Amino acid sequence: QNVYVASYTGAAVNQFSVGAGGVLAPLTPATLTLTGAHFPVVSPDGTRLFVERWGVAQAQTYTIGAGGALTAAGTLALGGTSNYVPVLRANGQNIYFPHTEGLITQAAISGGALTAMTPATVSESGAPWSLAIVGNAFSPSSFAPSATATNAATVTYTLTFNRPVTGLTAADFSLTGTATGFSVTGVAGSGAGPYTVTVAGPSSPTNGTLILTLQTNSVTDVGGNVGPTQALPVMTAPTVTYDNVVPTVTSLALTSSTRAAATYTASFSEPVTGVTAAKLTLGGTSTGWTVSSVTGSGAGPYVFTLANATAGGAPAGTLIPTLALGAGSDPAGNQSVRLIGTSTSFGVPGNTAVPVVSGTLRGANTLTATSGTWPQVPTSTYAYQWQVS
Repeated sequence: QNVYVASYTGAAVNQFSVGAGGVLAPLTPATLTLTGAHFPVVSPDGTRLFVERWGVAQAQTYTIGAGGALTAAGTLALGGTSNYVPVLRANGQNIYFPHTEGLITQAAISGGALTAMTPATVSESGAPWSLAIVGNAFSPSSFAPSATATNAATVTYTLTFNRPVTGLTAADFSLTGTATGFSVTGVAGSGAGPYTVTVAGPSSPTNGTLILTLQTNSVTDVGGNVGPTQALPVMTAPTVTYDNVVPTVTSLALTSSTRAAATYTASFSEPVTGVTAAKLTLGGTSTGWTVSSVTGSGAGPYVFTLANATAGGAPAGTLIPTLALGAGSDPAGNQSVRLIGTSTSFGVPGNTAVPVVSGTLRGANTLTATSGTWPQVPTSTYAYQWQVS
């Protein structure tokens, strides 16, 4: 898919994509400056490019992006400056740099980075120009589940190799994690893949994690080499979480109100997505209400904003909120349960402390009055009066 050219005289690494018919097209940027760029080597998994530098006691590491473009990702000090063709170990875990000074620099490849081994260099009688390693490295190039969170009792994984292989069966995988009752039930595919690996559980599996790993020496390539010979990070697929517990609405309450506007606040038992204004419906006898918007994320709180365009404000009556079934979904796809909120009276004054008139009803005396407490009065358009008999 890509071609990389180390140009010593140009002090650069040039990068190209390979198009239809094998025609090269420069990537962006077309050139990365690198003094002494000499011999490039691509890692077995295709994610890194290592370039040793002639005249500079250093090797440069690049990451290879999704489109093939390179990004500088660190350096390794080398034991010499007259550097020749490096070679990768068959398992892809080590790289060796020969130097005409009679040295070989040896490094480990860990997480795509180069790390000096102990000792960092070994002596060689003469001036090594090139190295050879017996072996034929091959490994998975990708291994991933269809989803990393699911409520389905069947999970599928896609596995591809960096070359055609044979002999892959369900017995070539190990399955660990905290979810119980699951097993590898089938493998379909051929050649380099993609292979579809199916993991299935009983009708009611135990919630937890699933970790699927390809075992070593499980397949054979076209050259008769059995491998992968050693465990590599790419041989373990990303962890899948099996979860069949539905989210619940832990609270749904009126948090502010007037006769023209109101807000309800809702929270869930776990983080959810997909909460929209349309998921809150309104019932009761007070008409004219609409849900105009909602804000919030994760487990909440989510704030639903209501409006009432009725002239003079909301008609007297009750307002009953309902969060619909599936108002929110968790990462595994479980939908929240339906919840009907508490009925609230709108447009009808209600008090928690009654008005009080005190004093002696007698000529020339002054009476004292309190208006009481009226939390249910949504606007100031209401009036009250005292009547003493």
